[in-house]
Amino acid sequence: MKIRKHTLLRAFVATGLGVVGAVGVAPVSVADTRCFTSDGPHASSRTCHTVDKRYNRVFAAGYRDGVNNRKNYAISASCTASSQTTQRYSLSSSIEGEASGIFVTIRASISAEISKEMSSGYSTSTQFKVPRHSYVYCDRGILNERVAGHTVAKVCEHQGMCETRRNNWTARAHSRALWRIYS
Repeated sequence: MKIRKHTLLRAFVATGLGVVGAVGVAPVSVADTRCFTSDGPHASSRTCHTVDKRYNRVFAAGYRDGVNNRKNYAISASCTASSQTTQRYSLSSSIEGEASGIFVTIRASISAEISKEMSSGYSTSTQFKVPRHSYVYCDRGILNERVAGHTVAKVCEHQGMCETRRNNWTARAHSRALWRIYS
């Protein structure tokens, strides 16, 4: 039985192993392994996906701010980022008409406009301590990360023949929005 690399990669992503550590999230440990077994009418299989390495972390900040504490004592501070989108819809129409008689000409015009406005958005914040006479910066952005690992699949036919395959892979982990607080 031939096992395709992209099929195993899809299985890996579908199991959620691509979710890796970020602020406030339990990280996937290096050499984290998840295994799955299946029994069919002609063969059984055991497939194990292992994350061997996390690399190429890229943080793209969309919001940057900071706090400068000039006091002789530590202070509490917070950063807030928000986003709002407003969409406007309008529809207008007009009808004009004219009627003429022997002595009179009548003109009529009717116009109407309908408009609607909808807003949506979100807000997120973080709180932290700022030591005396120091700066603390807060960035809000997206963390993109790539992971590398391998998949081992052992397929055994019911007649007793077994085949083991190993495939190495790299994948993009799920992007995650997060705060990065630093001095």
